Amino acid sequence: MSAQRGNPRRVKVEGKATNGKRCPFQCFDNAWYECFFTHHELTGKDDIPAVDAKKSWGCIDDELTIFLDVSDDLGSPCEADEVKEYCEGCTSLEELQTGIGEAGTRPAAWIDDRNSPSLAGKGNVRMCGKLTTTGLLRHLKQSRYKLENKPDAERRLVYIENLTPEMILAIAATTPYLQVPAVRDAICKHVSFRPSIQVHVPSDAKATFQMEFHIPFFALRKAPKSDNHLLSDRGKRLRNWEDVTFPTRNKAGPECQDNYRLHKAQVSCVIHGSDEWQWTAWAFEDTEYEMEEGDTTDKDAAVYDNEVVFVEDPIAYGLDANKPIWRPREYFIKALEIRIKKVREEWDELVYMLQLDRNENKQLQSFTSSKTLRNSSGRTGDMNASFQWTRQRMVLVTELLGVLFGIIHEWDTFLSQDGDWGYFSDLDRFPSNSPEFRAAGQSLRSIKRAFRRLENNRQKLLSLKETLSSDLSTLKLLLSLEGNAATETSAFMSKFTIWVLCPYSLSVGMFSMQPSVIPFELTFRWFVITMIIMVSAIFVIQWLMKRWTLCHGQFLLTKLKKVLEQHHAEVSGGVEPACGSDAV
Repeated sequence: MSAQRGNPRRVKVEGKATNGKRCPFQCFDNAWYECFFTHHELTGKDDIPAVDAKKSWGCIDDELTIFLDVSDDLGSPCEADEVKEYCEGCTSLEELQTGIGEAGTRPAAWIDDRNSPSLAGKGNVRMCGKLTTTGLLRHLKQSRYKLENKPDAERRLVYIENLTPEMILAIAATTPYLQVPAVRDAICKHVSFRPSIQVHVPSDAKATFQMEFHIPFFALRKAPKSDNHLLSDRGKRLRNWEDVTFPTRNKAGPECQDNYRLHKAQVSCVIHGSDEWQWTAWAFEDTEYEMEEGDTTDKDAAVYDNEVVFVEDPIAYGLDANKPIWRPREYFIKALEIRIKKVREEWDELVYMLQLDRNENKQLQSFTSSKTLRNSSGRTGDMNASFQWTRQRMVLVTELLGVLFGIIHEWDTFLSQDGDWGYFSDLDRFPSNSPEFRAAGQSLRSIKRAFRRLENNRQKLLSLKETLSSDLSTLKLLLSLEGNAATETSAFMSKFTIWVLCPYSLSVGMFSMQPSVIPFELTFRWFVITMIIMVSAIFVIQWLMKRWTLCHGQFLLTKLKKVLEQHHAEVSGGVEPACGSDAV
């Protein structure tokens, strides 16, 4: 049957309104198209990689450049530039095909190819298991349909951990034309650490669907006692981490601090397809924060159709890949449910540690007690250290809030009046006791609870930011008071030196001279008189210096007024002003 665009499956939704009014245009409603429930014949129609097709037309650019520019649907050139920058200096496609080095030895991908005409059971499995980068390249170059005696790969799952430039090159060289916009957009969003939860049905002639979620987060892990040489040898790193310290739990004191690494991470998934039978799920996940040195499994490891074992689905981990979810929307909802739960747990742990850290740091601020303020000579150093810590925490909390706000905003947009939830609204047409209805309903409720917890974490971070801001203002005031006290002490010492020590030193110097050069007797009475004279002389000199500065300023001001008045008079009289020697 031809893949013509069908009408959306409409579902009446009560109680949905915007500002009390119902949108009169049904074209703005999002709904799953009827044509997606019909199996389409795609054999030979979307097997040729877009890069190969472009080169056959005479294009001479490299594979990555063609992949990033092959379609006009790219959301942002800046994101494509980030991908290009990340892939600079990567292995060539010819070297990647040979399998030399890490690309041919370290499993970095997992793929599951199978089909089921009835969308039930285990299905017909072509391949299910891990692949190296070279193995993935070779596998994706194979035709999905009519390949010798192998089952068609109508439903394909591709999972990639720690997306490398070589893996991006392998994807760019093998992605079919219809999938390029979706896959390229997914790679760009993953590399740029950008959140997104949406469904997209393109408006071109062929009806296809695209469902995606990109969820960035931060993973807090204890810093290793020694560097992980395995990770350091794995080439260019997509994400960095930040070294932080947090208090040891159930212990107190400044020495009870543990070193942690705050890793940036993101999990991304995009599902692109033509109908409920034929679709591809691409998933990218950052897992370096979980890696251990013992992870040295080599080469490709796959399970084929004649093997009946439990194989964990790494996209929707915890599920058995041999008990697949066949329908794309149900798979998308389940994967999002599992992934958002993991992300929520990471945010829970991080926010809790930040709150605990702030409370512990507050208790260690001994300079806040009044007794310490009077007696501790090192309080200024303690306040400066606390000020720097508070400022760094403010920067960190602000960054976390920005990322968390982006995730929650995407979910709120998804649930809005004209949001993409409409593409799932027909799931409630199944009987309430059907597996499809129960699974979808439970997953959606679980996702909603997870985002409520994320919103609670956002509120906690906002409260923490306000507290840190208040602490920062208090520390600024205390440091200002300390600075004023130091200035007053310095000013007092300067005045004491000028008015006491200086006259005394001059008088002592004079009385140490030969009696023949001094016109008065060397007695205590004349010593006191000499000091009084010196003090008076210093007073007169200071007064004259102040008066000179004041008089000189007044003189310059008077001269400037005179020049301006002369200039104004010349302009009023029509005479061109002359630049004479009197001009200032």
